[in-house]
Amino acid sequence: MSIPSLTAPVSLPLLTTLLAAFCTAANANPSARASSVELEVGGYQASRNQIESPNDGSASRIDLASATTGTAWMPRLTVTLPSGRESQWRLVAAPLRLSGEHTYSQSQRYEGQTFQANQPTQVDYRFDSYRATWRTPFTPFAGLPNWQLWLGGTLFIRDAEVTLRQGGSQARRADTGLVPLLHVGLTGQLATRWHLYADMDALGSSRGRAIDASVRVGYALSPNWQALVGARMIDGGADNRSVYNFATFYATTLGLQYRF
Repeated sequence: MSIPSLTAPVSLPLLTTLLAAFCTAANANPSARASSVELEVGGYQASRNQIESPNDGSASRIDLASATTGTAWMPRLTVTLPSGRESQWRLVAAPLRLSGEHTYSQSQRYEGQTFQANQPTQVDYRFDSYRATWRTPFTPFAGLPNWQLWLGGTLFIRDAEVTLRQGGSQARRADTGLVPLLHVGLTGQLATRWHLYADMDALGSSRGRAIDASVRVGYALSPNWQALVGARMIDGGADNRSVYNFATFYATTLGLQYRF
């Protein structure tokens, strides 16, 4: 058996094939290696928001959604950074604040204070969230190389506060905590300039849950700029000895992303 010489010339077709294969592998997921900054604005409405504090039978279960009936337009900032060849880090800052006034037909007891019936009660609700997500892509769809399934984890810091005011009476509860969540996402190309983005951070137990999910469509304005429109749902809460609080918010979102 003869051994081919390592210095033998390589044919042009073979060289072209190897070069094309290398370029395809190197650009298998170029978006994963791009950094981006995105500003999203959403019009949030509460479909459910109840609180009972303390959760020991001495307080009322108050319907906060009946006071915060308007739409709150809130920003959401997302910074995406590459992590290795395919994976990503995503850093998110997302404030959520709603305020309003409601006249309850029955007296409400909250944090040791009694708020009288048939008198206007001011409600201020704040739920600011900060997230750090690491995720990595998979391509499980045969024949769809431009579609990726993303799996990862999120560290979620919540900074929440609920305040009730009536006349000279005021009661406030603040809560800050760190929660680990699972992350799943889906990205794909719909057409030449159109893309689909869906993602969710979520985790639940018998004592509570946290869900932040969105579906958006993006249109490439240029190689670096993209406009997005979609919908987002934020749902969750806790049921423990100190507090019962569950809320659901829906939003229509508009966004602008710069990739570099």
